[in-house]
Amino acid sequence: MPDLDLDNEMLRRELEKVAKFWLDEGADGFRLDAAKEYFSGSTDKNIEVLAWFTDYCKSVKPDCYLVAEVWDSFTAYTKYYQSGIDSVFDFTLAQADGKIAKTLNADGSQYSAASFAQAVVTIQDTLKKNGISPIDAPFIANHDLARNAGVYGYDEDKIKLAAGLLLSMPGSPFVYYGEETGMTGAGTDPDKRAPMNWVADTSAAGMTDGPPEMDTQENQFPALDEQLNDADSIANYYKRALRIRNENPQIARGTVTAIALSNTETAALTYDYNGQTLMAVYNLTGKAAEITDEVLELSDKQIANYLTLSTAEEVVLQGGKLTMPAGSIVYLSGN
Repeated sequence: MPDLDLDNEMLRRELEKVAKFWLDEGADGFRLDAAKEYFSGSTDKNIEVLAWFTDYCKSVKPDCYLVAEVWDSFTAYTKYYQSGIDSVFDFTLAQADGKIAKTLNADGSQYSAASFAQAVVTIQDTLKKNGISPIDAPFIANHDLARNAGVYGYDEDKIKLAAGLLLSMPGSPFVYYGEETGMTGAGTDPDKRAPMNWVADTSAAGMTDGPPEMDTQENQFPALDEQLNDADSIANYYKRALRIRNENPQIARGTVTAIALSNTETAALTYDYNGQTLMAVYNLTGKAAEITDEVLELSDKQIANYLTLSTAEEVVLQGGKLTMPAGSIVYLSGN
């Protein structure tokens, strides 16, 4: 694929025409691929390109949304918010060595629940230093990365909890298709891009064999149609997490603050938005936990909703004591 000379003004005018055409057609925005390679090795030049394109698109459609892929370190990709772009994909969280995977797979204080909560705040604060109105774009897998299920050794509880952590983050999370069913895929690009496991009958109308170079994928979890009939499936966990997120705009839009608890494998975040506060409490201890930390002011709180690994489990708040099953996340409202 040839490189485009993005310093060329005539080329920029042509790209503006392309952008305007699609925005006028009703497109809500654009995903900008490999933004750090527009001028490889020159962050400043790449930021200038994004600033030009962002400014132009916003002049055509002020509420359009742009997100750039900058596959680089946290320090490097957060600088791209200086362009004024809405979002840059948050690679800090993704991959087997990302913050979410290490929180669930690794041992040590640097991978604790408390560390995860603090990382959410650090991401927020760093983006605000660089961006005008930054919207974090967290994700845990994409078409270039090994699928999440394999990262967790096909441990269903960890797969669910990774989704719970992701969807508790401010901003605009991205979910790669198939993650909500625990699809298999690693190694070559075609294997990472296997067709969506919609139904158990792979010969059903509308199903595809996928890329010709793809190896046969042996999924460890049922297809979506079967999972939707199982209240405790990965897919239904995703649905519950998304419903909670949609019902509580503080999660996506709020300013977050981390609260340290007495056990570092438990932690809390508060989200403040439009005068309303929501609190998330995480239990990553691997067993049921009773939390009474005074800093949470539990006597003034009510359970807004919660995520558990099994629908048979409950989170209970009574008498200033919060009882949480292993791997649960509870959202609390109140003063």
